[in-house]
Amino acid sequence: MSSPLTKRALLLGTATALLLSAAHLPAQAQGRAKDTLVIGMTLEPPGLDPTAGAASAIAEVVLYNVFETLTKIGADGRPQPLLAERWEVSPDLKTFTFKLRRGLKFHNGEPLDAAAVKFSFERAAGEKSTNKDKRLFSNIAFIGTPEADTVVIGLKTIEPDFLFLIGQATAIIVEPKSAASNATQPVGSGPYRLEHWAKGASITLARWDGHRNAAAVKTRRVSFRFISEPAAQVAALLAGDVDAFPRVAAARSLAQFKADKRFQVIVAGSRAKTILAINNKKKPLDDVRVRRAIAAAIDRKAIIEAAADGFGVPIGSHYVPGALGYVDTTGLNPYNPDKARALLKEAGVALPLELTLKLPPPPMRARAAKPSCPAGPGGYPRQD
Repeated sequence: MSSPLTKRALLLGTATALLLSAAHLPAQAQGRAKDTLVIGMTLEPPGLDPTAGAASAIAEVVLYNVFETLTKIGADGRPQPLLAERWEVSPDLKTFTFKLRRGLKFHNGEPLDAAAVKFSFERAAGEKSTNKDKRLFSNIAFIGTPEADTVVIGLKTIEPDFLFLIGQATAIIVEPKSAASNATQPVGSGPYRLEHWAKGASITLARWDGHRNAAAVKTRRVSFRFISEPAAQVAALLAGDVDAFPRVAAARSLAQFKADKRFQVIVAGSRAKTILAINNKKKPLDDVRVRRAIAAAIDRKAIIEAAADGFGVPIGSHYVPGALGYVDTTGLNPYNPDKARALLKEAGVALPLELTLKLPPPPMRARAAKPSCPAGPGGYPRQD
């Protein structure tokens, strides 16, 4: 958000990221730089503390804007310096020494130093932590703070992705005194502060002039407007009511935007992934043959076409293309309805198999239900 938009743009992610952005043409015609931005969002975040909730909408608002991390994930997926200006890694790949930028501070004036980093990571690993990446922080053996601008982190086991992972929203550095109220009154160190939250309508961030790079932040105010219906999203973009729309549900209107010179269409990759989680404590899902049958009965490519308009790639594990150490395992259990039926017969499960499927929040639910319902071979899961 450091520079104004000069052209409406549409960005589609090859996994789940989808962004439309626009700039009001009258402002351009008058030769004035645009210093405010309206961003559309499909879902409203349940809170603004990404260490307390798993919703991706939280990070879409606050990551690198309100809160900052030691590293920042670049457009190429590589970690870059942010709060930490440099780091060193020990030969055994278990110890990381970070040098923080000098003079860092939080919105409330408190210093952002090594003690704040130590507090943040120990809080994320704590007994009461609800951080979705708690396992990452539980792998930390020790955190040393030899100087106010030096943090030494030792890991119990090697984590090749550590520098990437601490650039995610779950690894934000929080101010100890205000951490408990970050969900509604976030205090970070980023270039923006929360100005107003109109529940159900919008969130507005205002530029924080106390930021170390405040002079480079050209966008004075950013509003996130919540628009859940795909048709309304398209209408808002065409009317110029929003300037950008991450993960917009407008892929089926792509041709219309490509033909409109006011918009730029960009396709980008993402590490986001959608999985089908199975409760193996419930019968008949406690039988591995049934779980394997369900996996064999799912046509991943068909689901991507139906639910994501083709913007995605099948994966065979929790790793995605572009991640360190990625191996394509989609061939280990490919789509095979005959195999699925045989496994169910072997397990003594009669068709049709009826299961309960819990879907993502609306409006994703309606689109996700169609390709997901026939996933169980011969059966149609109920929607909750």
